[in-house]
This record gives sequence, C-alpha cells and structure tokens, in this order.
Amino acid sequence: MGARWLALLAVSLALVGIAACGGGDREPEDFATFADQIARAAEQGDTAFFTERVLGETHICTEEEVAISTGPDAPPEPICLEVGFEFESVVITGYPVTDNIRTPEVLARDIERLFGDALLDEQDQYGPGAVRLYATARPSRSTGPGAGLDTAILTAIHDFSGLPRRAARGLNFEYIDGRWMIRNEIAGDFQLAVEMLDPLISVLVYDEWTAY
Repeated sequence: MGARWLALLAVSLALVGIAACGGGDREPEDFATFADQIARAAEQGDTAFFTERVLGETHICTEEEVAISTGPDAPPEPICLEVGFEFESVVITGYPVTDNIRTPEVLARDIERLFGDALLDEQDQYGPGAVRLYATARPSRSTGPGAGLDTAILTAIHDFSGLPRRAARGLNFEYIDGRWMIRNEIAGDFQLAVEMLDPLISVLVYDEWTAY
C-alpha cells in the first residue's frame, strides 16, 4: 500500500508541475524559438503542421464587396454575392500589397501547392528546391492584414512556364491560447518572389527581416 501511495503522489506532483508550467502542449511564446519547429516541419514536408493552423475570422459582406464581386471585373471564385453574408475569412496578399479576401480552405490549399509543386532536384542561389524556412520577419503594416503578427517566409522552386523559378510565401502567425496559428499570407511567385528573400528590397512589406 505504501509503494502504491508513493507512486500516486509522484504522479500528482508531476501533474501539478505541468499545470504550473501552463500545460505540456503549449508552444513557446517566443516566435524565434518556435521558428525551429517551422523549419523542421518544412524540411520534413509536414504540410499538416501548417494547414491545420490556418484560422479565419468572421467577415460580413458589404454592398461595395457585392458590387465588386458581381460586376464585370469580378475576381475568380467571388465569395460576396449577397450583402450580409457571413463567412470565415483570411487575407491572401499578392506581393507586395494586393489584398484578396479568401476562405481558410483556399489558404490551406495554397500551402499544399507550395509543398506539392516543389522541384526537389533543383537548386539555385537561394538554396534547394524543396520547401524550407528562409527567414522570419514582421509585416510593416500598422493596420490591416498582418499588422502585429510574426512571419515565417517559406520558399521553394516551382515550374513556371517550363522553367524552374522561385516561389515564396510569408505566413503570418498569431499566438492564440498557447498555439501559433496562421491568420493570413503574403504570396510571391516569379518574378517577385525573390524580392521577399532580399532583406533590402523586402523592407517594402517587412520589418525585422532575419535570415534563418
């Protein structure tokens, strides 16, 4: 009985220790520390690590958005076809500043394409063709998509019109309830993708750009 009691006491103390530390599955609040996990997931081709973190926010369609979505210059796959329609939204920004409201599913598919279309056997001055974490940064915006968030800049080599070219994605993370979630994205493809990989040129959209 005494040995069993000691074992139960040990378990209880372990659980108390975990609770005191904020739980065993909380991710580090420091983004630079968390970046190591991002880099490892990219290296392993773990797309679920990224897609399962995409988190939208409620968006309500306005009259202006409906007019744009139903007019002659309507974007592909418009969402706002009715005033007051609510949906979970993310923003995918075409580098450098073209914002497009999309659903979390669209962002998740874009991440999957980044990995699925990577030319693993290619190489250039920026490194191998496989997806990898190239840099961390913070969006320079004071308001709007990405403001106040932390960015992981991923890059890979894709096929553009039969030629191997760079693609880059700036995934904007927010720390929510102990976990880093992806709120929106800046997408760069040939030819602009390489600008996101240049600390001097990318100051147009990023502060605190740090090579990983």
